[in-house]
Amino acid sequence: MGREYGQFCGLARAAEVLGERWTLLILRDLSVGPARFSELRSGLPGIAATMLTARLRDLEDSGVVSRSHDGKAVTYTLTTHGRTVFPALRELSLWGASTMAAPRESEIVTDRSLAAMLATTRTAARVDPFIVEIRAGDAVGHATVTADGVDAAPGGADDPDLTLSGPGLRAALAEPSTAHRLVTEGQIELAGTGELLSSFTEAFHAPLT
Repeated sequence: MGREYGQFCGLARAAEVLGERWTLLILRDLSVGPARFSELRSGLPGIAATMLTARLRDLEDSGVVSRSHDGKAVTYTLTTHGRTVFPALRELSLWGASTMAAPRESEIVTDRSLAAMLATTRTAARVDPFIVEIRAGDAVGHATVTADGVDAAPGGADDPDLTLSGPGLRAALAEPSTAHRLVTEGQIELAGTGELLSSFTEAFHAPLT
């Protein structure tokens, strides 16, 4: 576990578990499905193997992550207790995204960060179910959108109803009314059922401040 703050306070205890560098991103990646050590490391460029090992050990000791071994590799999974952090991750993600109109020059997108974006930006709007795939460079994520929820995962979908990519996606998430114009202008590339674009902008929203 990270440093102890010496205070009998819920926020202090949460900071002891979650406040170390890389921990929140490890939780983000595990929030969209179990992962092997190699998968976690490849999705977190810049993290040393020793650092990842230490962070996973801390999370195991805190009861947030569990691991299983299939004889070939170790797989890490959020525990029931670990999954209770989802609402906090969602609010932190939206808070951070509220100032992100465009990526910095050195910033990348990964399969699991795209999937996490779909999971955290799902609104309360009820829509007819559909499957959407999002592409950003080499990164791919998808989501099965239910009437009032979402099941997001890294990688491509087997048979998506709608596929979206392009630099205009961030603007469409911030201001849904611009989505169709951005498609017309070529800022968003769309494949599949075009009528579902309106359902997408109802189902996903990440406002900018």
